[in-house]
Amino acid sequence: SGGSTKDGGLGSIRPETVAVSPCGRRFAYANTDGQLIVATVPINFKGNNRRGRHLASVDLIVLPWENEQSQPMIGHRDTDLVFSPGGRYLAIEHAARNTFKVISIADLGATVGSLQLGRIVQVTPDRFNSFSVVWGRESKDFAVDEHASKLKPSKTYGASRDGATALFFLSDRDINLEGDTSPWGTRAPTPRFDGHSCVHVLPLRSLKDSIEANEVSAFIQASFAGGGASEVLVEGMKELDLMLKAVDAASSNEDELDDDDIGSSNATSEEEQPYVMDTPISFEKEMDTSFKFARTSYRLDSIPAGKYVKIVCQLSDDPSLLIVTKTAQKYDDLKLSLFASIDYPSDRINEVSLYDGGIEVVDTSTDGAYVLILVSGELQVVPRTATKFLSFASDKNIAAADGLYVSVWPALEYQQMYADSWRLLRDYFYDAELHQIEWDEVFDRYLPLVERCGNREELDDVMRQMGGELSALHVVVMGGEYDGHASFSFIVNEIASLGATLRRSTEMNGYEIVEIPERDPDFHMRDRQPMYSPLSEQVLHLSG
Repeated sequence: SGGSTKDGGLGSIRPETVAVSPCGRRFAYANTDGQLIVATVPINFKGNNRRGRHLASVDLIVLPWENEQSQPMIGHRDTDLVFSPGGRYLAIEHAARNTFKVISIADLGATVGSLQLGRIVQVTPDRFNSFSVVWGRESKDFAVDEHASKLKPSKTYGASRDGATALFFLSDRDINLEGDTSPWGTRAPTPRFDGHSCVHVLPLRSLKDSIEANEVSAFIQASFAGGGASEVLVEGMKELDLMLKAVDAASSNEDELDDDDIGSSNATSEEEQPYVMDTPISFEKEMDTSFKFARTSYRLDSIPAGKYVKIVCQLSDDPSLLIVTKTAQKYDDLKLSLFASIDYPSDRINEVSLYDGGIEVVDTSTDGAYVLILVSGELQVVPRTATKFLSFASDKNIAAADGLYVSVWPALEYQQMYADSWRLLRDYFYDAELHQIEWDEVFDRYLPLVERCGNREELDDVMRQMGGELSALHVVVMGGEYDGHASFSFIVNEIASLGATLRRSTEMNGYEIVEIPERDPDFHMRDRQPMYSPLSEQVLHLSG
């Protein structure tokens, strides 16, 4: 519960937008009022959280309505929120004023402390659609890590090998001409988008910052050194090899004590780090309207244009990308491919088809360690490593999706459903004053009845009574999971008729029946039998 919006609360969460950081410390979501909200995961609870209004102190911020470039950031059901590996940055896919999809990055501060909202920078121009964000590393960074591991820890300045150095995304900025005719003849074909997109990469660090973080970057600068770029880097690679040989020779003569001294350098070892340290992003100066930083992105030319749906992830130990694509045979049929990178400095990429169709869901686990693939009713869980995906075809680690079960405690589920329905009416009833009803008191009055509900029909009855307090004909309870025939839900949700007119009698210490409505001869027939009020049985008579 986010609290009433009219009181400055956070409203209702759009569940399809909820994102949790890989470190598990932060989460973000969009609410039904369009706000984008980031919060820390509360560790402890205090007091009564029956209505979700007495949680322990939660570190929470509401993102502004616009980014630095004054483009709106309004959350809706299609908003995509993606945390960086360390949880410091949040990539936000949202619509610009011209309705094109753009990507902004919000700096939320280090995860070891409280949320500290910094800059919110738009990192793609609004002239094209940019979508399907994945945090990863450039191809050259894998080569840098490999060579840097041969150096002393002091030479690498504690750079985290898990931090992202690049932002991968899809974009439809390549316009192709389709058709050979137009209203002006064959010499003026009409330009239009053909539904294809390409993979683009945005480097997150400047060359200067890369060298400061890891001096090996001075020798390996090109993102992909294939083609002519390889010739340019030959001398640099030779120099790097000579330096590594010199380091190996020197290290063999060093005393063990020196190694201990070196180990106490700037940063702890990778094994000692309890969390991933995000690589600081080299944003340009504030309020940059030239998009200098955004326009450092480049297209991966070795991956051809295609009808890509999403980039699932980059492998953890290899620059290869896992991508979902629409098949040519059927519009809504999806296939899964691995675009495998050849070892640096080559820029070649081979497409390895994993599934040619039938893909239902592909996603990564929250910590990013596994890829979950649901195809034709079967669930496959694959570690996000090159070795596992190379043996993908022979891997028999498949779980039948119909064999998965969820443990549900109906009594608690009913209370949650009751609280949600009460909250929705509180936040989105047409009258902000709720017809002057004490809505908190209504919640407390009917909650004991909910705790006694034994099935969904009884819960619906209580929710109708609660909604009836507003005296509004447009408040109804429909649908739900019921046992029995499918049409039973219509019987359960049938509008009730008055059974009798009752009057409180203090003398008789109860209620007296004043009137029993007679049925309309043209209505209230069920199974060819007339329906009367239950109180119209012959054993009951009008009082007085």
